[in-house]
Amino acid sequence: MKFFPNSFIALNVHMLLGATCFYIGGILSATCITPYFYVYILLSLAPIAGIISHVMGKKIPTGVLIVLASFALGHIRYKQQCSSFYHFYNNYQETAKAIKGVITTIEPVEHARMKQCAILHLNELQTNTGDWKTIDVYIQLYTPTINAWMVSDKVQINNIAIKKPLSESFLQYLIKEGLTSTVFCLECDYILIDRPEYSFYRWLFVAKQNVFQRLRNKMPAKSFALFSSLFLGNRSLNKQTIDTLANQFKQWGISHYLARSGLHLTIFALIWHILFRLLPICFLFKQAILFALSIIYFALSWPSVSFLRAFYSFLLCILCNMLSMRTHFLHILTLVTIFVLFFNPIQLFFLDFQLSFSLTFGLAWINHLYLACKTK
Repeated sequence: MKFFPNSFIALNVHMLLGATCFYIGGILSATCITPYFYVYILLSLAPIAGIISHVMGKKIPTGVLIVLASFALGHIRYKQQCSSFYHFYNNYQETAKAIKGVITTIEPVEHARMKQCAILHLNELQTNTGDWKTIDVYIQLYTPTINAWMVSDKVQINNIAIKKPLSESFLQYLIKEGLTSTVFCLECDYILIDRPEYSFYRWLFVAKQNVFQRLRNKMPAKSFALFSSLFLGNRSLNKQTIDTLANQFKQWGISHYLARSGLHLTIFALIWHILFRLLPICFLFKQAILFALSIIYFALSWPSVSFLRAFYSFLLCILCNMLSMRTHFLHILTLVTIFVLFFNPIQLFFLDFQLSFSLTFGLAWINHLYLACKTK
């Protein structure tokens, strides 16, 4: 009868993992339960339970209150994220006559007709009645010509039509990316309203493009295509070369090596760790330098979900080392998961997030189980 006590291992699982699971459950419930009635019931259970426990003199476990609040928070955050987009479509779809906004990103496009893609942060929208409405949304604008725009320019674009996507899956993708709509402007009639003399975002964008172009000029085409895809996260300007290499990788069954992930951030950190061994400086100062270099690397690249997971986890590990705190990767990964889903709940329904986080959780859990067996 000694089978049961010897066959199960008590794992050190933080309560935050349970809260994350219930938070995910709340997001899933938001796709099935339309009204907020059930969520309000869950929110009301916490103070009611506290009053009952105070009157009866019995304590309700804190974990129960936390998981209930996490479930309700997940439901509410998903509804908030989607409702803001649907509110814009219900009020301004096909009624826009002109828009005013600030350019946040400009990228060239390898396409037969479209040559430039810009993301605009819209501040005002003119309806068919001539009234200007204050809004706060982002749109993606494609143009057939290279316009003389710069990041942080405030422009007015006339004769534009913003429509709701017909595909629900594409609409969810836009919500995930934080974009309200994608507009193809065949005749871009714009007015430059203001160009600030100095802009940090413009300086950062120019520095990013300069680094990209210098590396592109000094490296062979295939080498740069791999470097740009794996270490910079930019595949838009090397699509043909990457597609050719991807077919070769598929034949050998190693396509996952082309995906940008934590492996490439680990290589980046490993190189700096080796170089830091040659410098006679204290450990805390080395960690501070590595922290700053990681942020610079992040600012000069194009992030993806898997890279963000690795980047946030890496920063948390460095902070724990600087503060002399013990680290547990399963706990850190749980914090990163709930952080990503809090700011972008709809990310849960996309395959890149599911594969990246589920596989990493599986590996972390297996490692945790192995260490528990080893120390038993």
